[in-house]
Amino acid sequence: GRLGRLPAGCALVLTDLSIGMVDAAWRKFHAHPGVIALRADIQELPFPSGSFDAAIANHMLYHVPDLDAALAEVRRVLKPGGRFYAATNGDGMRRYLHGSLRAFNPALGAFDAVSPFSMENGRELLLRHFSAVEQFDFDDSLRVTQTQDLIDWIESTVAISAIGDGDLEGLFEYFEAIRLRDGAIHIPKEVGLFVAAK
Repeated sequence: GRLGRLPAGCALVLTDLSIGMVDAAWRKFHAHPGVIALRADIQELPFPSGSFDAAIANHMLYHVPDLDAALAEVRRVLKPGGRFYAATNGDGMRRYLHGSLRAFNPALGAFDAVSPFSMENGRELLLRHFSAVEQFDFDDSLRVTQTQDLIDWIESTVAISAIGDGDLEGLFEYFEAIRLRDGAIHIPKEVGLFVAAK
């Protein structure tokens, strides 16, 4: 598999704040030599300075309460010349959903907050801690063919949690009309990768 692509003698350390995720990773990879899974908080990493050649954070930095502390910690544990790979989303989906919900009900303010770490602001945030940052954009979109799936996801998000059920009445019909008109609900998505050098 993919672990076979790792260089000989390479150690792969998998971390997550959730012990459940760590347990799942350990169950999957415990038989592979050189793979370790442990619980860690990116804001306070339990590793000596200069421990790693590379660090990867895929679609998680926007959840971190103290992003500057996290990025400083990543920089600390990297060796000189080490690289930090951070994948994240752009704000296209948020902008689409915010606009759609405002069109549905102008009083709704859901999805109006800007992401704490996105393709739009990630470069600037990383340059506070790293000497150089490359950005690789990947244009993407979501094609929703089952309207209820979109409604279920919207209702499950933190962005919508403060809105009452009465405010969402008729939302299915609103998006279903779009699906019927266009054949699907087309939602723009932006995804990309930052590569930061220590």
